[in-house]
Amino acid sequence: IFTTDISTYDGILVVGGDGTFHELINALLVLPLSRKLGRAKGGSDEERQRKLDELRLELMPSDVPIGIISAGLTNSIARSAYGNTSAEVAVFHAILGSRQLI
Repeated sequence: IFTTDISTYDGILVVGGDGTFHELINALLVLPLSRKLGRAKGGSDEERQRKLDELRLELMPSDVPIGIISAGLTNSIARSAYGNTSAEVAVFHAILGSRQLI
């Protein structure tokens, strides 16, 4: 995901539960930071830590929609987004392009 230009995609569809969705969101938040650091290759641990300390992670709104197809135990995020945890309903929303701000 760190070398992918997410803006070239129509959307991201996650199949999993709350943890899978959480991992995706974390990766998307770290993406701008990792690009700024150039993946922090080379240099000492202190130099990499100094670079990290100097950077601020700025949250930028994204136009790329993220869909969730429920496949976890509790599926709280899907329940909040769609009002239920049905995988079929989630697929239907994805096909129709329904959007719900979270």
